[in-house]
Amino acid sequence: MNSKNDPESIESIIEQLSTNGKECLDVVYVKKLKSFCKNLNESKQIETYNYIGKLIFHQLKSNHAQIRYGSLLIIEYLFERSHQYRVFLENQQKRIQLNKFIDESKEIESDVQLLVVQINTCFELLIPKFKVVEEENTDSDEQFKFRPMQGLSFNIILNSKIEIVRDSTNSDLINNLEELCQELQNLNDKKMFPFMERLSSMEMNLIELFGEEIRNLKEKMNFLKIKIGTIVWKFNEIDIIEPKRSETTKSDTESDDDDFEDVPERENLILLNKIRMENSNLSEPQPSTSKQTSETIIYDDQCKALLPSGRLCPRRDRIKCPFHGAIIPRANDGLPIDPKQREIELKIQFQVESERWKDPKYLKQLSIETGIDLEGKSLKNKRKKYPNLIDLKKLNDTPRKRLMKKIYSKRMREKVATDLNQLDERAHLQYSQQWSYAMNE
Repeated sequence: MNSKNDPESIESIIEQLSTNGKECLDVVYVKKLKSFCKNLNESKQIETYNYIGKLIFHQLKSNHAQIRYGSLLIIEYLFERSHQYRVFLENQQKRIQLNKFIDESKEIESDVQLLVVQINTCFELLIPKFKVVEEENTDSDEQFKFRPMQGLSFNIILNSKIEIVRDSTNSDLINNLEELCQELQNLNDKKMFPFMERLSSMEMNLIELFGEEIRNLKEKMNFLKIKIGTIVWKFNEIDIIEPKRSETTKSDTESDDDDFEDVPERENLILLNKIRMENSNLSEPQPSTSKQTSETIIYDDQCKALLPSGRLCPRRDRIKCPFHGAIIPRANDGLPIDPKQREIELKIQFQVESERWKDPKYLKQLSIETGIDLEGKSLKNKRKKYPNLIDLKKLNDTPRKRLMKKIYSKRMREKVATDLNQLDERAHLQYSQQWSYAMNE
């Protein structure tokens, strides 16, 4: 296919027709589409129409309603005039049906695999020596007995029953295994069997176009059916023997008696001596801590360094503020009285402000809050890619939404929260001693 940038290419024609933004197709590009289709070789007609259909379907996925409407106009135009395009649409319908079967088969496969893993885990816990017993050749009480037949390469199982006695250690595991096997059987009856029936009914309609995919799908589902049958057969070969009540009660009482242990008499004497030593230590006089007091020294010199909020630092340390360094004489504007130190701090503030104005995130946030373009981008000169389409951003940009952005901005929320906290603090200082305020607080 030609490049998309070429105005005569099919990609460019479909894009221009779908982004026209009008109620009917552009006549100029309709003629180009008609000419392109007429000049197609017969050997490449099916392949080219399939490609055109995919281009149109891609445009149908757009979020813009005008692009989707333009794509439908192209489909209508081609459907009325091109037999090959009608064949393409019919094949796409069949592809959609096949995809539904494939998606359904994936869901069934994942459910079966999950149940099989859990059931096999239960088998391994209940019968940990299953594989070993299968390989051993014992003279008596064999659980698996094989008799080889002459001239054949397989064995016949004469007796494959496995007996498991239910007790307190495996009862929950057996119950879980029974529930999982029942769930697997229900999955086979309610999902697998109806799926195979529907696939068989649709096979003749789809096999001509998607023969290999249909065969692979049937093979996969038949394999799952065999796996389910093997699991069910394996479970049916297990014989669960319920225990007698008297034996269960006896074993429980014996286990309860085993829980008690005799404590040697020597350990009791050691414990008694330890308690006596602790009591003697407690009777000795302890140093009094009631006279220890902590004094908080408040100095007269205030730090008065300028904070980012515009206020002055209220700390009163003796020599050095932990946030602003050595305490020096400062004016009411927060700057040092000494000219040299004042000049140094002004240079530092200028550098901080300069770096802040270079931060694109800060400029973007400030532009949103003020409504002024501070990022240096000229939005007016920016050329729209599709000038005939409605700008969805401007469509949603109403005065109400602009006010909502300013009111609910992060900066405004923080300011409101700070003001409310200050009001609460003032009310607490003024009315904290009043009985009615204290009851309502």
